[in-house]
Amino acid sequence: MRQRTRLHVLDLRQKQEEEARAGRFAFVDTDLFQGISGLFICINAICLGLETDIHTPLWGVLEEMLLIFFAFELTCRILHFGLNYFKHEDDWTWNWFDFAIVASGVFDQWLIPILEYFHIFSLGHDSPPPARAGGVAAGGAAPSKKRGNMS
Repeated sequence: MRQRTRLHVLDLRQKQEEEARAGRFAFVDTDLFQGISGLFICINAICLGLETDIHTPLWGVLEEMLLIFFAFELTCRILHFGLNYFKHEDDWTWNWFDFAIVASGVFDQWLIPILEYFHIFSLGHDSPPPARAGGVAAGGAAPSKKRGNMS
């Protein structure tokens, strides 16, 4: 009897958590949110096309804003569906693809710059390698002295 009461309490808690989760993030299933997400995808595609011909620093700001929305959208969907988001019968491949794209954007635009700032990680494209003793750059050869014409 005591075991059954404990299981009933656990089931009740689980149901309450699921209802609370579904209630807070149920908006991800609405047509309005789906439409807004589609609009952001179209804006992103147009910007990608325009970036090749029009060079402006505003693209970086726009890309940050788009990534913020896509990260928000993905987070809300995962909070709404839980791990079932990645197991959905019809959409699991698209959901994993969406996750991979957003995760790569977060890694590229947010995580790498933070790691580079704290010198934890470096791709080496922003600054030259540190000089070593004797004027030899890391991974490079010693500077050569210019000699006269040897022909």
